Parts: sequence; C-alpha cells; structure tokens
Amino acid sequence: LLGATFSRITQEDEIKRREDNFRHFFNTIDDYVFVLEPSGEIVEMNHAASRTLNGEREPVTGTTLSSFIIHEYRETFLADLDLSAKGAKISRQSSLFINGSRITVEMLLVNGVWNEKRRIYCICKDISEIMASREKFSQVFHSSHAMHTIRRVSDHTLIDVNETYLKTLGYSREEVFEHAQTEACSDPLQYQTIWEEVCRKGTIR
Repeated sequence: LLGATFSRITQEDEIKRREDNFRHFFNTIDDYVFVLEPSGEIVEMNHAASRTLNGEREPVTGTTLSSFIIHEYRETFLADLDLSAKGAKISRQSSLFINGSRITVEMLLVNGVWNEKRRIYCICKDISEIMASREKFSQVFHSSHAMHTIRRVSDHTLIDVNETYLKTLGYSREEVFEHAQTEACSDPLQYQTIWEEVCRKGTIR
C-alpha cells in the first residue's frame, strides 16, 4: 500500500513538472499563442499575445480572435477555423489590427486538446519587419537603373527581373518567364561564366 501511494505521488509530481515546463514554454516564447474555441472565442493566450492585445497578462476571454483580424483576411480565417476544427492543419499569412497598429503574421491553426477539451491552437509569428524589409528591397530592385534579376540557386530558375532588365533587352515580362532561362540572356555562355564565379566567390562586380 505504501509502495502504491509513493508511486502515485511520484506520478503526480512528474505530471506537475511537465505541466510547469509546458506553461513556462507557453509563456516565454515570442510568438503569439491563442487557445480558441471552435467558434474562435479566446480561451487562453500566452504572455506575448496578452501584452500585445491589452498590455496585461490576463487573457481576454469572451472575445473572438476574428475581431482582431483585418477585414480582408477575416472570411479566410473563419473558413480556416472551420477546417481546423475538423482536423486540418492550416498555415497562411494573415494580418492583425491591434491598438491602432497593423501586424502582419504567419498564422498556424492546429486542432488539439486544452484542459481535456477540444480546442484550436492558433500560433502567430510577427513578420511585420520581414515584410517591411522585403518591400524596401522590392522598391530598390524595381527602381534601379541597373539590370537586376533574382534566380534560385538550386536550379537557376528565374524568380524576378526589374524594369531596366526588360527595357534593356527588349523582352516583356511574360516572354522572360515563358522561354528557357538562358534564352532570356543576351549571352548564355557569359551568363554561365558569371554564375560559376558567383557560386565560387559569393559575389562578383
């Protein structure tokens, strides 16, 4: 009897330790984590999400997450929520509007269990700075008076070209992507030589 009691206490201690570890992880990660009812109502959130929503660490219960989502993304979110409630794992870009600021996020919806009840986990990674950086790069890329292209390293697939590239070579954007990649270059052999040099040195001028 004493052995069984000790075993039970040990198991309870182990469960509490795991719960404490999970709660610590849940509240220390920088991503916003929401635990939702299938309807989208917020049941729980981690500290990062709560601080962003209202500056406090108390969960904003009774509020639907969709009320914080930019209108143009809301219908998609509700559809994704329904799919997630049926077991689907959904990942897509979305946008939250919180305290007068728009926050672009990479959102993941996963069906799970919270306090022994079926819930939906919504994990949002703030990618606002990344998107702003991409926008700045895009503006410089397309407004540059020098010819620029972006290619995938693995197979040389053309990803994008700027307007100067199109005007200089006389191609339309559609023609560039319809033809074989080397055909969009005035001198394929020279391109191959440059490519090999870039791969070897990392950069070339």
